[in-house]
Parts: sequence; C-alpha cells; structure tokens
Amino acid sequence: GQITKLETLTMANPVGGVATNILLSIGADGATTRVIVYPLDAGPITRIVNPNLVIQGTEIVQLSSTATDDVCVVTGNGTVELVA
Repeated sequence: GQITKLETLTMANPVGGVATNILLSIGADGATTRVIVYPLDAGPITRIVNPNLVIQGTEIVQLSSTATDDVCVVTGNGTVELVA
C-alpha cells in the first residue's frame, strides 16, 4: 500500500486579485467529507499553508474559491510513502 500526504499549499493572488476564501475539499465525492477554509487577502499576496493531510486512495481533492472570476493560483506539494 501507500500513504499520500498533502504537505503544503501555495496560494498566489496576483495584482488586482480580490480577497477570497480558498476551500480545500477532500472526500469520496470531493466536496463534503473534509473542508478547510483558507482566507486570502486581496492581491498581490502569496500565502503558504501546511495542511499535512493524509489522503486515502479513494478520496478526491478539490479546490475552489468564493470569489467570482477568481484568478488565484494554488499549487500543492506532498509525498507518497510505500508501506507494507
């Protein structure tokens, strides 16, 4: 088996980017099992968070913004460990 861990999220709001909440949703349907809200000020701003979440092989990860026509760029980094 394996363990997948989402370690960091980098959220970058450009010049002219509006204040928003970035929603990280993880679950079987990618919407309601685990929801974490990260507020992000109007741009330009970059925020790095460390959710350190273990993601099961059947779970879906989704990101969304509460702002209409948002141009915020979000990237994630993590690790995969093989386990016996």
